[in-house]
Amino acid sequence: MDTRHEEKQNFKAEEHRDKPTDEALEQVQDQIERLIGQVQEKYDIGREQAIQEAERLVSEYNVKLQAVKEKAVERVEEKTAQSPWKVIALALASGFVLGFLLRPQGGCDKTE
Repeated sequence: MDTRHEEKQNFKAEEHRDKPTDEALEQVQDQIERLIGQVQEKYDIGREQAIQEAERLVSEYNVKLQAVKEKAVERVEEKTAQSPWKVIALALASGFVLGFLLRPQGGCDKTE
């Protein structure tokens, strides 16, 4: 296969990797609507109040999630400092396993 063609394909893939698909955006919108509906039912309030309450709940959740993330990073850094050789060995082993799993299947297809 032409190397330029492969590079072009890789560039296109990278270009679209970080962009959410229409389907993903629709799923998020559906989940938001479901959350608003659940808040309306639970608290017996109007849609505008439910939207505000849902935003408050999501914001509260994000704060808790950020705290968990920070604690996890802190623990990883602590464990890494305690036994760096274990971390290096784990990284190497992971690299070998991933390399084995992601290697091209089949024989050598070099064409000159």
